[in-house]
Amino acid sequence: MVFRKSVTLAGAALLMGTLMSGQAQAIQMWHSDTVWANQGMCAANFTFDSGLDRVQQLKVHIQVLDKKSNKVVAQDVIEVEEFGGSSADRYATGYWHSEIACDDDLRLVVTQANAVVDDERMDLLARQALDIRPFVPYEITIQAPARAQAARPDACSAAKFNVQAVIQDKDGYSNVRAQPNGKSDVIEKLFDNEPFYTFEQKGNWWQVCTPSGQVGYLYHDRIRQQR
Repeated sequence: MVFRKSVTLAGAALLMGTLMSGQAQAIQMWHSDTVWANQGMCAANFTFDSGLDRVQQLKVHIQVLDKKSNKVVAQDVIEVEEFGGSSADRYATGYWHSEIACDDDLRLVVTQANAVVDDERMDLLARQALDIRPFVPYEITIQAPARAQAARPDACSAAKFNVQAVIQDKDGYSNVRAQPNGKSDVIEKLFDNEPFYTFEQKGNWWQVCTPSGQVGYLYHDRIRQQR
């Protein structure tokens, strides 16, 4: 699961995405995921984009602040040994492991960052060579599979059963009775979103035909018609 946390650079609001022509591009960093690890620990994952430059011995020092109190609650170093130099190795992942890494109300501040870029050792903050990229994950939903239309039972094929309906009952089910009264035997239960057939009638008890082909009676205020 991705938790949105803010990451800022100490002493700078925004850093340049690309340095002057002929120099190395800025390394980009973003918080890409947070997952539960073993023994109550969480792992915050950070993706780094080398921009195709060869990056070695990357060390990013972070302070972790509580958003509400603005107090430092943890400090750590995110390390990546080597990446970049080709499109196949352009990206790398660094990790911060902590019991609090899955908390929502955290803000990260990069206080120091160093690396060897194209064989040159750099103070990335001093050279404005580290850039924080905001990352917003896609919203993902699941579409329920369409239910196959069940064959209409023969008993429900009578011309009078011209209305398809479902129940409306806070209990999630309604009792279909053999006769039009509340003391009659229950012959079947109908559940939420289970279609059945009926028709416009007078009185409190309406005749219905269930998905199994049973003909019985249901109290009228438990019926929601689907014309």
